[in-house]
Order: sequence, then structure tokens, then C-alpha cells
Amino acid sequence: MDIYSIKPGQPATRLGLAPAGESTNFSLPPTLLAGGAVTRFEARPIRGGDSVLSEPFSIRRGDDLTWSIPPQ
Repeated sequence: MDIYSIKPGQPATRLGLAPAGESTNFSLPPTLLAGGAVTRFEARPIRGGDSVLSEPFSIRRGDDLTWSIPPQ
């Protein structure tokens, strides 16, 4: 799945690819951490299907977060 960060008032930012059944780590660009706004993440299937949208996260520089995507 392609993983995107969605920050209010900004276009979605692609973070990278998360292969099915694997754990994947991403570093967020500093622009997504500016202002301390709430960010959501979206997983978009490569071959079609429904996207998965995360709950809102309030993140700051240095934070680690975990988001689990249910099997599709």
C-alpha cells in the first residue's frame, strides 16, 4: 500500500510503500511536523480497493508512533 500523510489545509504527502504483511518505518519530513497540527495517515491499495484512514495523531519532532493497517 502507498502511505500518505494528510495534514489539514495541505495536499496529501506520499511517505512511501508498505508491503503487505510487513512492518515499515517512515521518517516524516519537517514540513509535516511544523505547527504541531494534527495529522492523519492514509493507506491506498496499489491494485485498487478501499483506502484505510487512520485516527488523528498529534505528533512532534522525535515522536514514534505505530499505526496498524488491518488485512485487506
